[in-house]
Amino acid sequence: ELVRILRLKKAAVVIAKYGYSISEAAYVSGFNDPKYFSKCFKKQFDKTPNTFKKEAMQMGSEKYLKKYKLDVSIIKK
Repeated sequence: ELVRILRLKKAAVVIAKYGYSISEAAYVSGFNDPKYFSKCFKKQFDKTPNTFKKEAMQMGSEKYLKKYKLDVSIIKK
């Protein structure tokens, strides 16, 4: 479960900060099935990945990620 949470946090960052599509974010974070990814994402963040992305774009990605206590440093380049 801890690994899944870390993967979801990574996905949230790439969605909000870098504008990845939901499918791209799913695969980059280690999920093979975008539908399962969306289900887990909604359970973790109480909103769909699309809603998360739209709200991040409206508020500004940095501010939005701080709201969820997510840090860009979770991403390994």
